[in-house]
Amino acid sequence: MENALADVSARIARLAMSLNAPVATLSDFESILNKEVPLLAQPPHTLTDSFLGDGHARLAHEWTELRGLLLLRCDMVSQLVKSHDLHTATTVLAEIEAQLESEGFQPGAQGFNLLAYLSKTGQTSMLLGDTDPLPTPLP
Repeated sequence: MENALADVSARIARLAMSLNAPVATLSDFESILNKEVPLLAQPPHTLTDSFLGDGHARLAHEWTELRGLLLLRCDMVSQLVKSHDLHTATTVLAEIEAQLESEGFQPGAQGFNLLAYLSKTGQTSMLLGDTDPLPTPLP
């Protein structure tokens, strides 16, 4: 799972850089998820052939991909916490961020750190449901 999370994070960083899309803060994250970005706000059927020549459809597709990857990353982090523990998940995310920074990306390029936000606000319990098994550390 850690390799897949690293791959998704790297793709987010590359897409965000390509689109010049801020993704490092909660407001950036919410803006994309809530489709407040103009190209995300347009229904797909409105991107007709008339837009294809100017790259409009491609940009809309990339914004949609970025949104989907951010959602996927959140789900993957939640699954990591559920299958292991909060400390392990935090360590994995820190390692991924360090790797991306070593490749020249800015801190936060992989997307808003929801786990850090939930930890700061004391809301990490929402990641584990009542029926979830106890986490086990990675070997």
